[in-house]
Amino acid sequence: MLFRSVVKYNNLTTEAEKQKAFDLHMKAFSDYKVSPYSPFERTPIHETVTGVDWKGGFFDSKEKHSGKYAYMVVDKSYTENTEASLRNLQPVQGGKAHNLQWWAKSKDADQPFVIGVECYDKNDSLIWFENRYEEFRASNEWKSYSLPLGNLTPETASIMIRLYPSKRTAIGEGHGTVWFDDFVLSTTDKGEAAKAWTQGDNGVASSDNSDTSNKETSENLLACGGFEVDVNKIDIQLDFTDFNKAAKKYFDGYGFNGHRLQLKGLGGGTYFSSEGGVFEGFAQGTEEYDRLMERYLKQIEANLVATGMIGKEYIYWFDEPNESNYPFIYETHKMLKKHAPKLTTFLTEHIAGQDISDVTDISCTIWHKLDHEKAKKMHEKGQEYWSYLCCWPKSPWISEFIDHDAVNFRMWIWASYVHHLKGILIWESTYWNSPEASPIGKLQNPWQEAMSWVTGYGWVQGKQTVWGNGDGRMFYPENRDVNNDKQVYNNEAVPSIRLETLRDGIEDYEYMMKLEQLIQEAPKSKASQVAKAKKLLSIPKSIYTDEQTYNKDPQAILQYRKKLAEAILSLQKYIGLSFNKQAISLLYHKED
Repeated sequence: MLFRSVVKYNNLTTEAEKQKAFDLHMKAFSDYKVSPYSPFERTPIHETVTGVDWKGGFFDSKEKHSGKYAYMVVDKSYTENTEASLRNLQPVQGGKAHNLQWWAKSKDADQPFVIGVECYDKNDSLIWFENRYEEFRASNEWKSYSLPLGNLTPETASIMIRLYPSKRTAIGEGHGTVWFDDFVLSTTDKGEAAKAWTQGDNGVASSDNSDTSNKETSENLLACGGFEVDVNKIDIQLDFTDFNKAAKKYFDGYGFNGHRLQLKGLGGGTYFSSEGGVFEGFAQGTEEYDRLMERYLKQIEANLVATGMIGKEYIYWFDEPNESNYPFIYETHKMLKKHAPKLTTFLTEHIAGQDISDVTDISCTIWHKLDHEKAKKMHEKGQEYWSYLCCWPKSPWISEFIDHDAVNFRMWIWASYVHHLKGILIWESTYWNSPEASPIGKLQNPWQEAMSWVTGYGWVQGKQTVWGNGDGRMFYPENRDVNNDKQVYNNEAVPSIRLETLRDGIEDYEYMMKLEQLIQEAPKSKASQVAKAKKLLSIPKSIYTDEQTYNKDPQAILQYRKKLAEAILSLQKYIGLSFNKQAISLLYHKED
């Protein structure tokens, strides 16, 4: 999230501190005429879902022990424990002995997995040291398992069941795929059953109590244990109250003109890796997924239309695909257009020869790989073509680096006007540290170390590879010892000089758009002034030639801007129009 670096570097802990810092950064974005990716980070759309009792896994209709579905849980992370669990606490009878049984199978033979049962009191507070966590081994065939819970304490009012498809450790390095089905939670006849249990040789946890009189009751207390769910009974209720209130503030008050619309259920990824969408446990490509996404998307679209925000959103869910990713992206964009045709689909691209503009409203291409023919076609169809800068390109191209020409950001906007590009994008604004490059537990001080180091994409911890000086740093934290100074800092955001230059370019663009407006409104009797103004809007090659050939003399730009201003004044006195800001779409983002 955009705000994560700010919280970490400024030592913010309370919600009040975080809210103040967030407000200061939103105001700074507004002051510099740019729209952040996530103005709704602290005021999201709230969601209530009923009719699904489990979360974190997949309902699988092909691989099951019985009934219509089994529940597949997949752990692909080497740094955290992936889990599935009940959505709500399961009521139980405190003071009685309980037993949990189920069936499971795994993708790989001899796969470790963990079942966890936590005890909660009547206030839904966790009872410490009353957990039952056990490790089991699954095979490629369905097998039955049991976890005797023993005598629950009298204070226990409910339990939570958690499923882990691998070892559960402090680091979370395990991985695997396990299917679960037919959970049965029952009580035993004898209330004094022992609490202790051991791991049996057959992979089944069993009670140490050898008294065979502890027979289970036939009633299954866990009504959702079979993972049977009726998609027709799944209800999705969205609450837009906070979202709409914030939208009025940011769009009407702060002047933002775009935001990255976060949608539930979409997959995502990059050229490095990707994953398909999942909505409440149903995977993309299933009938259930499509029906649930339809209910969800129609509510999103209807709210944006009703509030007048439609068109300000862009659905940026996949970044820089390879050629092999395009069929998946096309399928997802087609689904979005099917259920919510007014929503704006968006894609960053860098592979030549790809065009899915029939389902993609905005194509955003890295600066040194612009496809001018594609941009022209999209412009003629009323679609938008944008450009972006990141760790590429390098000189002589327009770039975002500290040690390159300061005029770059200003000329980026002039070039966007020349090429009819409707927006620009920078991947980050507060990228101050790479967890891979910095020593473990340490933060980089961007005031002392200008280099932005590579992070993510499977990079080895400790490996330091350059992205570029200042890459992704439009704002800065307080200049101090970030690793030892634990004081809370919550002052106004510190802007970069490049951000100042970017705002100059945006204001230049506003002049051009204002002059376009006046040309259209000018009376026919002022044809000579109109002709001169039109000529000015054909930016000469002495100012800008192409993506890597442009004037680097600030005085030349200022002199040309003065001519634009004089033309505006010349025409405006005949029309009497006020100056209305018309800023280019500008976006910043922090990768998660």
